[in-house]
Amino acid sequence: MLIVTGDYSGDIYASLLVKRLREISENLRIYGVGGQELSSSGVTFLENLVDHAVVGISESFRKILKLRDVLKRMKIFMEKEKPDALLLIDYPGFNLRLAEEAKKREIDVFYYVGPQIWAWGYSRIKKLARLIKRMLVILPFEEKIYKEAGIPVTFVGHPILDILREKSYGGPLKGENPVIGLLPGSRPHEISRHLPVMLKVAEGIQKEVPSSTFMLLAAPTIEDRYLNTFLEKQTLSVEVFRENGYQTRKKMMLSLVASGTATLENACLGIPMVIIYKTSLLTYCIGKLLVTVPAIGLPNLIAGEKIIPEFIQGHIKTGEISRMIVSWLKNPERMNVIREKLKSVREQLGAPGASVRAAGIIWEEISP
Repeated sequence: MLIVTGDYSGDIYASLLVKRLREISENLRIYGVGGQELSSSGVTFLENLVDHAVVGISESFRKILKLRDVLKRMKIFMEKEKPDALLLIDYPGFNLRLAEEAKKREIDVFYYVGPQIWAWGYSRIKKLARLIKRMLVILPFEEKIYKEAGIPVTFVGHPILDILREKSYGGPLKGENPVIGLLPGSRPHEISRHLPVMLKVAEGIQKEVPSSTFMLLAAPTIEDRYLNTFLEKQTLSVEVFRENGYQTRKKMMLSLVASGTATLENACLGIPMVIIYKTSLLTYCIGKLLVTVPAIGLPNLIAGEKIIPEFIQGHIKTGEISRMIVSWLKNPERMNVIREKLKSVREQLGAPGASVRAAGIIWEEISP
């Protein structure tokens, strides 16, 4: 089997899945393309895609060349090794091209953590129907979408709950020294757009609540020197941390978070938040034409209502966000209302064991 991912969260989910597949069959040969987590899971590691995040046009061009080279090597690998199955995890831009090549070679393709076609990728659904043997989805509303398109699909639950198994939910929502999290994203281009906004909001908060402290969550793939290009311009004191599990994040009373997987992680941890999202003007304009969902935050989409405030693109007003958060700190009951609604989001993600269920389905499909 060949497992391929190029995202930080996908790398974690891939490593969990490998562990469960090994429990089913110690003799299963697994090759991996991903990042450090997948590499350390015991697979025969072929390529690192996760650690090659980029900033700027010239770096983006080099990444395109690298992806082209990796795709070429994967074609050669599939021709030579003829794996029984290709398991794709997120990273659709690259993975759908790889799925095309696997299909040509009559290799069964499975997709775990599929493309977000419900947001702006419905044009991909026909391609998925043609290429994918089974979708293993992690969001409850995705199963219906794929079933209606005639694609074999199973909702297995969310792997976040495989990591966050304890029943405790949320930390204190009041205190003399509130800890506020800054989660700008895991890629450099996300950080460059979100972190300056978050720091400006943080300045406004500290003026009103001087005892507040700030913690910046940084992905392992992001170097300190890159973060320092933003932090060294600030008088604000910000502690940078890299997460091991979710123990550090549980110290946060609330957070500013870029739209993405981190919003769902916060929901599962019971952390009230404000969602921020900013992209290039071109991407935003195209997105406005294509996106049909009423919200961008995963907790809001799962809840079916906007329980988390969202500030997008030109509607990001740092003063307004600062005042909102200050009002939360002075009236914690507002945060408690959000936390109670986030509990229902966590419940809709299913029970822990997504990795076990996904591994079992894959093994049934590929075993002799």
